Amino acid sequence: MCDRGSNDAFSFRRSGLAASVFSACLLMCAGEVWSFEVQTDNPDIAMRFDNTIRANAAWRVGSRKSNRANNPAWDESDSLFDSGDMISKRLDLVTEFDFTYRKDYGFRVSSSLWYDDAYGDKSRSNPKLPGANYTNNDFTSYVKRYYHGPSGEFLDSFVWGNFKIGDTDLAVKFGRHALLWGEAVFGTASGNSVAFDMAPSDGQKQAISPGANAKELTLPIHQLTGTWQLTDNFSISGQYTYEWRPSRLPEGGTYFGIADAIVIGPNWANRSTNGVPGGNIPRADFIKGDSGDKGLALKWRPDFMQDGNFGIYARRFANKTPIWAANTFLAPGPMSRTVFPSDISLWGVSFGSTIWANAVGAEISHRHNTPLNMNPGSVTSAAKGFEGPRGDTWHALVNTTTLFNLTDYWSSASLVLELTYQKLDKITSNSNFYKSVQTTPAACTLDAIVKGCSTNEAYHLAVLFSPVWTQVFNQTDLTGQIVYQTGLKGNAPTTGIVEGGTVFSSSISANYANVNIITLGYTTYWGKTKSFGATSLAGPFVTANGAPAVYGDRANVSLTYTRTF
Repeated sequence: MCDRGSNDAFSFRRSGLAASVFSACLLMCAGEVWSFEVQTDNPDIAMRFDNTIRANAAWRVGSRKSNRANNPAWDESDSLFDSGDMISKRLDLVTEFDFTYRKDYGFRVSSSLWYDDAYGDKSRSNPKLPGANYTNNDFTSYVKRYYHGPSGEFLDSFVWGNFKIGDTDLAVKFGRHALLWGEAVFGTASGNSVAFDMAPSDGQKQAISPGANAKELTLPIHQLTGTWQLTDNFSISGQYTYEWRPSRLPEGGTYFGIADAIVIGPNWANRSTNGVPGGNIPRADFIKGDSGDKGLALKWRPDFMQDGNFGIYARRFANKTPIWAANTFLAPGPMSRTVFPSDISLWGVSFGSTIWANAVGAEISHRHNTPLNMNPGSVTSAAKGFEGPRGDTWHALVNTTTLFNLTDYWSSASLVLELTYQKLDKITSNSNFYKSVQTTPAACTLDAIVKGCSTNEAYHLAVLFSPVWTQVFNQTDLTGQIVYQTGLKGNAPTTGIVEGGTVFSSSISANYANVNIITLGYTTYWGKTKSFGATSLAGPFVTANGAPAVYGDRANVSLTYTRTF
C-alpha cells in the first residue's frame, strides 16, 4: 500500500484509487473507537494507542486585487484560487503509540497521514504574465506530496529512560523527538527565543491545516537529550543532535506562498517559459545546515520563589529556517539555491514565575554569527558556501497569562500578551550584502520599510483572548479565540518581525464530550504596501513588506472537525 520515501517518511502511491481508499478509511475511522489502553497480564507494562482525525475545509473570501496579482513575484500563489474557491479539502490522521515499563523505561512512535483534494498537480499563474516558476505549471513531486498527497511520515520514534544516580534523577531520550527550551508562547517570539531553531517547524501544515497541534507542527530530529535533577531546586539539561532537517515553509505557487520562487519546491528562481531557460535561473539543491547541534541549560528554583525559576542557556546550532537565497554564475551555468547557515552560537537567560496571579515569562538572549537579512540573489560566488551577511544580535521577550473566573459573560477566560524585541549588535561579515537602512544599498535609500529593509531595532506584539462557556448544550462546551499579532515598529535584522505586518483571526469551537471538536474560524491579513510605479506585462503592481502584506487579499474562512480516539 505504501512506498518508503526519503527522510524516513513514507508516501502512498499517487493514484485516484489510492486517494479514494485513503479518504474512505479516514471517514470510516471517524465512527470507530481506536484509542485504548492495551491490557496485558504484566502489571509492569503499560501501552497506549491514540489517534486523532481532522477534517478541514477552507474557502478564500478575499477578492483578488489586480495590483497584487500583477506582481510576477507572487502571482502564482495569488492566482491559484479565486474568491469563493475552496483552498483546503484536507484530511489528517495522527497516530501515537506509547510503551512504558515500570514507569522508568519506554518508547514512543507516532505518524501522520494527510490528503488534500483542493490541490491538484498544476500551479496557476496570471494569464497575462508569460511563463511560471514551475515547468509547464506542473507542481514538483515535493509540492505534490506535502500539499496534495495522499502521503505521510513518521513523527516521533524514540526510547526514554529514568535513572537513579545516588540521590539524583536522570531522564534521557534518544531517537527522533523534539525539544524546546524557554518561555516563548507565540511563533514570532519563538523566533527570538533561546529555543530558536532547536527543532524545525512545519509551517506548511500550520498554514493549510487549522487545528494542527504543537506535536504535529514541531518536526522531530534524531538527538540525545536529557535532564539531570541534581537537587530539588537545580537541574542541568543537554542536547546533541545527529540529524539536520529544514523547517517547512509555504512553497511558492501554493496559496500561502509568500514568493513564487521559494523555498524548495519550484523549478525556477525566476519565470520560465515551458521549461526553456532563455536567460532564466533554475533552482539547484539547497545547501543544508550541519548536524551536531549542542545545547546546555541550567534551571534554578530558589527557595524564596516556590513558583518561580531562572534559566541559563548556551547553544551552538545550524539554522533550520532558510534566510538566504544565493545565485551563482559558475559552470555549468546560472543557478539559484536556498542556503541554511551553520555555526551560530547563542547564550541567554530566562525567568518564569507568578506575579499578582499572572503567569509571567521573560527571556534575553544574544546570538553570534547569526545570518542577517540579505538582498535576494546578491551572493554571486560559491566562495564560503554562498555566504550572505552575518552578525551579532540581541533578542528579548516578555509575556503574561491572566486567567479570569466565572462572570456574567463567560465561565472562564484567559488572556495572553507577548512583546518581542530584536536589535542588531554588529555586522561581522559580508556587510555589503546586508539589506538594511544602515548599509543603505540602492534598494533601501527610499521607502526602506515597505521594501523589506532591516532596521536597527524591531518590536512585535501578540495578543490571545480565549473565553470558555461550559455546558452550553448537553456535554458541549464552547471556546472562543481571538488572536491579534502585529509588527509594532521596525523590520528585524534577521527574520520574523516586519513593521505593520498584522494577522487577525477569530474562531469559535464546540467541544462535545471532550472527543469531538468543531471549529469555525476566520483569518485576515494586512501590512505596508506601496506602488512605486512598477508595471509588469499584466499592469501596475505594488511592493509589500512581509507575508501579512502579501496576503492582504487572501482572507479565508475555515471549518474544522477533530476527533480523538
